[in-house]
Amino acid sequence: MKIGFKCRLAQSLERGVSSVVVSVIIPAYNAAAFLGAAIASLQAQTLSQWEAIIVDDASTDGTLELARRIAASDFRVRVLALDVNSGPSAARNAGFAVATGEWIALLDADDVYLPARLSEMIAAAERLEADILADNQWLRDPSLGAIVRSGLPRSGRAKRISLTEFYLKSLSASGFDLGTLKPIFRASLVAQSGVQYRPLRYGEDFVFFAELLALGARAWRIPQPYYVYTLTTSEVDGNRSESSRTLTNYDLLLIGSNSIMDRYAARLSTTEKVAIRIRAYFIEEYKSAVIFKDQRRNKQYRSMLATLLRHPLIFIMILRGIRWRLRAMLPDQRYVPT
Repeated sequence: MKIGFKCRLAQSLERGVSSVVVSVIIPAYNAAAFLGAAIASLQAQTLSQWEAIIVDDASTDGTLELARRIAASDFRVRVLALDVNSGPSAARNAGFAVATGEWIALLDADDVYLPARLSEMIAAAERLEADILADNQWLRDPSLGAIVRSGLPRSGRAKRISLTEFYLKSLSASGFDLGTLKPIFRASLVAQSGVQYRPLRYGEDFVFFAELLALGARAWRIPQPYYVYTLTTSEVDGNRSESSRTLTNYDLLLIGSNSIMDRYAARLSTTEKVAIRIRAYFIEEYKSAVIFKDQRRNKQYRSMLATLLRHPLIFIMILRGIRWRLRAMLPDQRYVPT
């Protein structure tokens, strides 16, 4: 008879076993102002058998010193220091190389977990026999300093994530980008597949997840949000988050998105190839939207009109932006996680 995760965890605790169940990889670059909150959310987990691997990416503030102080006070926290700033992909790969847990989880330094995240997600992953499990997200607006909504509906059942769905729903125009999900992965899947983060400084999470899906990994998502994600740009005033170190680069996004087609064309179905082309089209439209914003900023009204006529999707993006800003400003649209 198959023993569930929670039952096995209770048995191991009775035997005094303290093996690591999950390794949490935390890339950190100039994150001294908020890294403490991320670690505190780990220390509040109902599952205690975790290790945190903070990978300092050659920070120039006090991030490395803070990380070492935290590690000195909690044996579950380990610190790696990169000599040269190499980006989040290199930092995550460095964390993967030393992780000892059965599962690998991701946590950005400016985000936090809810207390039950690790225990609930691992239990769900084992129940579903998943290689990868993603939860919903609470979205925190950086200007409000408050959660404004969840990324996906919080009701319903667990759903399989196909490569096609992942491509079609990893678009800002869809309302929520699945590419921002922070799944947990079986460490054996990462080791056996040989997949690592590609050397990209934008869209690297999407490519890593998509590559595992292309190789046939069993991925699921659950409707419950246990991850609090800090939006890179406020939905209220359009200002960038002070904690975000990511700079939008649609050219890199396109390269990463199309790389799955380049590497795995022989494995992909016709539907999957169509989904990849559709996402490429949308990315090109996003690039045009940036041009439109520059034209508006410079009061080039004729050029704005011409761009809008050539790329009508920009109009939909504008309406969507207005919708989310109005929604975020309504007090009853702010949420308190439970």
